[in-house]
Amino acid sequence: MPNLILGIEEPELYQHPDRQRHLSKVLAKLAQEGVQGVLEEMQVIFSTHSPLFVDLEQFEKIRVFKKTKEDENLPKQTKISYTTLATVAEMLEKINNRPKGSYTGEALRARLRALLSPWVNEGFFARLVTLVEGIKDRAAILGAAAAMGHDLESQGVAVIPCGSKSFLDRAITVFSSLGIPAYAIWDSDHPKTDGIGVNRCLLRLFNETEEDWPEKISDRFASFKQDLKQKVTEEMGDFFGTALHTCCANFEIDRSEYGEENPAVYQYIFEEAKKQGKSSPTMEKIISQIVSQIP
Repeated sequence: MPNLILGIEEPELYQHPDRQRHLSKVLAKLAQEGVQGVLEEMQVIFSTHSPLFVDLEQFEKIRVFKKTKEDENLPKQTKISYTTLATVAEMLEKINNRPKGSYTGEALRARLRALLSPWVNEGFFARLVTLVEGIKDRAAILGAAAAMGHDLESQGVAVIPCGSKSFLDRAITVFSSLGIPAYAIWDSDHPKTDGIGVNRCLLRLFNETEEDWPEKISDRFASFKQDLKQKVTEEMGDFFGTALHTCCANFEIDRSEYGEENPAVYQYIFEEAKKQGKSSPTMEKIISQIVSQIP
């Protein structure tokens, strides 16, 4: 029986999201099983702009194509980046101070399942990924950036909630190994002690001096001794809570914690703060660092 290479350009065209997910599964099944009685083996290659056709759990099958300017006197060149399960597993071993061979590729695949989401998949198409713990952090970054006149998404920046700082090392390592720069933001959670190991691991990842509860803003990461909201509230005083309550009332949001998940609420807070001569120097510095890292 013959073998077949099936090439498709942008299979997501004209397909609703549910159909895109279904087609992605069909193509994966064809690549794994072929067509019994018709084809012995089939390789499927497709180009896509849809996060529904890529998957962090299968990141080793992804090839990232980018146009780069290598010489001012020559046209841009196309560069292709890829990585492997073994490469990422080895990187994570070093970061976590584990003996060689502690992490296997398949074990890593299982550990990545906690990160599976369309938001994470969008990172494969970004010029820069900003990795945060939760959706409230994402809202704060997007809202503060908008108030400063930066539309991060229009500049190719994906702000991705990872669910927990304990998952950041995996996301940073995968994206970085594919040539996609990553900026990480996390809470050190002082005085809690159960997150100290994660704090130290993330500092090792960025080749920084280890400490239990880091508070620092650099060109690659930002961390807070307690958490982001506490830092902003500390810098803005009572204004933050008052502005949050007012905005939630205007937007007919029942509870303030729901408002903290909305980038538009944070944009309102930072814009109103500016009118009243208040600010959050920490947030301004973080946004400036993120923008400066966009390739």
